[in-house]
Amino acid sequence: MRSPRARRLAPAALLLSAAVASLAACGDAATAPEAARASAAVQMGERLVGVVVTSPQAQIGVGASVTLKTTLRFHLGGTLSGNGWASWASSDPCVATVKLGIVKGVAPGTALIIAQRNAFADTVKITVTGTGNLDPACATRYVVGGPTDESNGTPLGRNTVTSGETMTKLVLYAPKAALRIGSTYQLASEMWYNRGGRYDGTKWLSFRSTNPAAASVAPMGGLVTARGVGTTRVIATLGQYADTVLVTVTR
Repeated sequence: MRSPRARRLAPAALLLSAAVASLAACGDAATAPEAARASAAVQMGERLVGVVVTSPQAQIGVGASVTLKTTLRFHLGGTLSGNGWASWASSDPCVATVKLGIVKGVAPGTALIIAQRNAFADTVKITVTGTGNLDPACATRYVVGGPTDESNGTPLGRNTVTSGETMTKLVLYAPKAALRIGSTYQLASEMWYNRGGRYDGTKWLSFRSTNPAAASVAPMGGLVTARGVGTTRVIATLGQYADTVLVTVTR
């Protein structure tokens, strides 16, 4: 005769088996302890139909972290905690990194955090505030060229792209002189094309400063505000293309 304790444990064992079987059907093996903690709502044979990721806060500081919550949803209404089962990625690891759902702020900016399980995915936007950069490599990853870089030249001043041209480069033009504290400066940029065409890129780009204490930049539009003595790199990006210029601020 089984003891009352054994009878009480039986349903939990069945639920554990169902959770393991359900996750295994989605393509990955599950470990018993994690499946047991995940949920008691998934039934044997349920199919994964969606991933939902949420964040308790949309904003964190440089060096701070936040743990996201991921839920796997199944076709009969069952759910499982997905943090250990999802694949994680950040749209910009130089702003925020993510590992097993834990997001850490690297530098000021905005990044999309993506949780994916099989063919299903969801995202949340995380804004990182403050100053500094926890990954020095990120401050120079877009820095290319040298004294002869086109960034030290002058924009054409008109759009010359013709039908059928494809973009090959993004060029951000540097200020010709140091900025004074309190002043503003409108950066100019161009998208360069394979047959010599150029197109004003300012309104299409995303901008950020590696040292906002010296000079900040509007994320859209490229308006620089000089805030303190020092230097910063202003980086402009458009998809896979990027360029950077050095901005110096004096009194």
